[in-house]
Amino acid sequence: MKQLTQKLKNGQMQVIEVPPPLLRSGMVMVRNHYSLISAGTEGSTVQAARKSIIGKAKERPQQVKQVFELLKQKGPIQTYRSVMKKLDAYSPLGYSSAGEVIKVAQDVRGFSIGDLVACGGAGYANHAEIVAVPANLCVKLTENADLKKAAYNTLGAIALQGIRQADLEIGECCAVIGLGLIGQLTCLILRAGGIKVLGIDINPKTVDIAREHCADLAFVRDGFGLTKGIDEFTNGIGVDGVIITAATDTVDPMGGSYFMEELTNEIYERAEEYITKIDEMGGASAAIEKGYIQKEIQDSAYVYQREIEKNERVVVGLNRFQVEEEKPTNLLRVDPTVRISQIEKLEKLRSERDPQRVQKSLEELKGVAEGDQNLMMPILNAVKAYATLGEICDVLRGVFGEYQQAATVGK
Repeated sequence: MKQLTQKLKNGQMQVIEVPPPLLRSGMVMVRNHYSLISAGTEGSTVQAARKSIIGKAKERPQQVKQVFELLKQKGPIQTYRSVMKKLDAYSPLGYSSAGEVIKVAQDVRGFSIGDLVACGGAGYANHAEIVAVPANLCVKLTENADLKKAAYNTLGAIALQGIRQADLEIGECCAVIGLGLIGQLTCLILRAGGIKVLGIDINPKTVDIAREHCADLAFVRDGFGLTKGIDEFTNGIGVDGVIITAATDTVDPMGGSYFMEELTNEIYERAEEYITKIDEMGGASAAIEKGYIQKEIQDSAYVYQREIEKNERVVVGLNRFQVEEEKPTNLLRVDPTVRISQIEKLEKLRSERDPQRVQKSLEELKGVAEGDQNLMMPILNAVKAYATLGEICDVLRGVFGEYQQAATVGK
């Protein structure tokens, strides 16, 4: 079969003949009718591959770290060979396609040969005649579905996820920063959902497209009147949500940001306040005895739970994106006779052990606990004498007492 590939060494793209993919467990095999070329994501991949070795290293610092680890383990010669082998290899491109199911793994349910499907996932939904894709990265389509449009499925899913996270309601206003393909799709879905859309981009062409097709208002980022336009569009209220669908040339776009530095300083200052307050109480032990730390934990837990219940904090599976799940069956239930059996074993142990040896070991443990020596050996001696855990703990409780939590009242 034919597949579009790229050499990581020089970025050269080529359609080559390759064997069909293996159909592994949990996967379906699909004959592609269409696969989507993503100008942004795949364009950046191609550009990175065409850079020099130093340029590639700057783009992928994590892989550079892996090379250094390999260097430590296998030495320079073997590392060089491994890196060059990787660079000379052909890498697949693509992550969104649509086609017809031609084979289904035995453990997959819900798909049949002949079904029309949309597929997603880098390394799976490639630019190839035939692809093997995990079933959870496929969605079944209707018989009359337009496969050409269905090939946009992954990009649409990305756009939809951002909208879900924004949690906007009909009539509210959302700013979309970055009007590339995903940004345009985001604007379209927002408008279809009754949201007023304001688009922003640095490219005048994409701003014009958005203004014509999917945004109520669109601005060039460094253009005149952006702030005033937003203020007038929202009647001075501002937008209700912001979705960023823009790319960046750096792996750390927030590096050096005043905003990030301000957040870091805030975390440091708040931590310093806690430490100072605890020190003034006489340290952590004193703060626990006064109930301060327990109260702070209780207050924090209360605020966290209240935010979840009011949908101010999203917890996937709890207050958002729940799925119907079968109730667990075959729960573990301990046979009541086990308790009787354990009691009998304990009574037998006590009747067969040397009571004088047990008493002596427990007295030794008490004496050490009242002093300042290490308790480990006396505890082991008590265990060897067959003293029970309860008897050992009773001795220690008699010496040290038992912690009683201070009562705390929430705000």
